[in-house]
Amino acid sequence: MRNKNLLDRDRAEDLLTEYTRSPSLLNHSLAVEAALGAYARRLGEDELTWRITGLLHDFDYERWPEPENHPLKGSEILRSAGYPEQIIYAILSHAQYLELERKSPLDQALFAVDELCGLITAVALVRPSRSILDVTVRSIKKKWKQRSFAEGVSREDIALGASELGVDLAEHIGFVLEALQGSAAQIGLIGLAEKHAEANAQLTG
Repeated sequence: MRNKNLLDRDRAEDLLTEYTRSPSLLNHSLAVEAALGAYARRLGEDELTWRITGLLHDFDYERWPEPENHPLKGSEILRSAGYPEQIIYAILSHAQYLELERKSPLDQALFAVDELCGLITAVALVRPSRSILDVTVRSIKKKWKQRSFAEGVSREDIALGASELGVDLAEHIGFVLEALQGSAAQIGLIGLAEKHAEANAQLTG
């Protein structure tokens, strides 16, 4: 497993679903995976490694949500399973309370997209359509300013993450939004109308 060529997404997803049952947490993991995959392509990094990091960054959270356990418990499980230290360190460093330096582009990108994916998802879910396809950078910025909206999402962490990654905040928001829109169905944000259309197509197809 320590050879990156032995990384397997299906195996990683099996590990995720073994420890995570919450649909919202599963969709969040898939969203972070999509965002990191997009950044890996943009930066010329190994996409599979980055995607698996996104998929597994919170896999232990449902079982061990306390700061003294998450993501430390998960890192122990990943290390025992033979996952590369590159992935394990990135997951550890995305937890601000561990106060680890984010040294690599993967460390920085995971931290930069994590909270932002949560904010974008929250914006999508309050749209009448419940579709991320109807979300714009402008609507995200509007909700950003409303501190009572998705108050658990740290705007400071999002801004810090963009700065560490070396990208403009507005550009960062737009880039991650586009990545999530490209995976709308997979992350559960395709919306009500689209779901009905798909169901009708299956019935008549």
